[in-house]
Amino acid sequence: LFYGEASNSIILIGAISPIFTFIFSSWLLGLRLSGHQLIGVTFLIAGGLTLFLIEQKGLRLKIAAFALASSFFFGLSNTLTKSVFDFSNFSTGFIWIKIGGLLFVLMFLLLPALRRKILNQDRRDEFKSKWAYFLNRGYAGGGSVLVYYAILLGLPPLVDATYNLKYFFV
Repeated sequence: LFYGEASNSIILIGAISPIFTFIFSSWLLGLRLSGHQLIGVTFLIAGGLTLFLIEQKGLRLKIAAFALASSFFFGLSNTLTKSVFDFSNFSTGFIWIKIGGLLFVLMFLLLPALRRKILNQDRRDEFKSKWAYFLNRGYAGGGSVLVYYAILLGLPPLVDATYNLKYFFV
């Protein structure tokens, strides 16, 4: 996002991450897609790539590299999420995933240079409306719960590819 437009970066990540999710799910979980599921995922990935190519305004190699790395980690995350849900119930798995994410993010505060950048942010114009902020956080939290529940119920590559339909509407 730092090196390019959000619309290009996010659409590219959304198009590539289901590929990594499929690879990791096959390799780590032994999941296989049936013929019609594979066709559906292929169409959704192709649609995401088409959206990216239509919106492309000068892709730089650095943006592509970061998008590829991000997609790699999103794919791994979705696969490990399914693995957590395979070994626990939804609420326990969801809580442990969120605690693990919090601990991982807090590790960035251990690096002095990053800690200074994070803690010394200018926050004057950050929130225009506190109600809008809390509404947005509630909306995002609800969406997160629903995506995790879809991963619990379904196959991660299908959920990841379907989740990317949002870029079409955006």
